[in-house]
Amino acid sequence: TRVEGQVLCYLIAHKAASRQALFSALYDDNPDAPDIKILDVFAHKLRRKLATADAPQDTIQTIWGSGWSISDEGRAWLDAIIEGAQP
Repeated sequence: TRVEGQVLCYLIAHKAASRQALFSALYDDNPDAPDIKILDVFAHKLRRKLATADAPQDTIQTIWGSGWSISDEGRAWLDAIIEGAQP
């Protein structure tokens, strides 16, 4: 989905993303924003889609109690995809 793409782009652009920073980047104080736990759903869906695309395992890593990051191996794989090369 569009929002999943935004989540992935945010994670690529930042070394680590706190739950609150990511939520603020996505919803920018929108009064109609869903509950912050929606980020867990997006992370789960992205992990499933990345696994289907043969991304390295644990491309999206959980920073327990804080947020998420992209593993070094996952970042290299995503960079290759973005640049149009074969990973």
